Amino acid sequence: MKFARVTACRLNEAFMKSSTHLDNAAPSLYESVHRRLNTCAIATLVAVVSVLALAQPSEAKVVYTPANVVIQSSYNLDLNNDGITDFTIQNVLKFTNRCDEYAYVDEGPASGNGVVPYYDINGEWPAALTQGATIGSGPQFEGSLATMAFFSLNCPFERSEVPWVDVVQHYLGLRFQVNGQTHYGWARLSVLLHQGRGGGGSFVVTLTGYAYETVAGNSILAGQTSGAQDDPAINLEDSISKRSAHGKVSELAP
Repeated sequence: MKFARVTACRLNEAFMKSSTHLDNAAPSLYESVHRRLNTCAIATLVAVVSVLALAQPSEAKVVYTPANVVIQSSYNLDLNNDGITDFTIQNVLKFTNRCDEYAYVDEGPASGNGVVPYYDINGEWPAALTQGATIGSGPQFEGSLATMAFFSLNCPFERSEVPWVDVVQHYLGLRFQVNGQTHYGWARLSVLLHQGRGGGGSFVVTLTGYAYETVAGNSILAGQTSGAQDDPAINLEDSISKRSAHGKVSELAP
């Protein structure tokens, strides 16, 4: 079709040049030439517009994967389902005896990846984001193994530390690499501390879904499952779970 349009335009140009030598030609001949040239111009304009449209950047798209996975020991999170582990989530229980045990939940990013962190006087934690938080190039990302939740028992005291202790449907803000390019995503988890009658504790960790933005460098909202990131953004600081990360210590009942 493109070849036909180009050929027609060239024939019209040639015909126009030859028609300039026809001083006595009928007016209808010139009208026919002009009509043909106008048709050629319109066809050329349509072709140019089509090329420009194809040259536009690809539209942002969010790929969402629903899940219902209870993490009992370790889980390899593959955000874009390409067979490469992007993050590892561990649920660990260490038990010596009734009065000496501890449990923790860790997340470990693969090389080049990271999570949105939260800082307090005790150190650094993976932030427990609420729905709507913007995850993108703005915030800092932490690229090392980090503890999400911690519980310890040393009779007669027990200690648990947040921000991920007893959190339901919150989000890890994630940065990961695909073919050397940076993408952003999230993982939604619930982390509940289960304590037995004797005072011991363990975590029940459930992964309920994850998503990522297909266009490198584009931000995503926590909980976003489709479309481009066009919803009103929520301030990242305001969206971090307001639960104190200072930890709590309590004495066991006799």
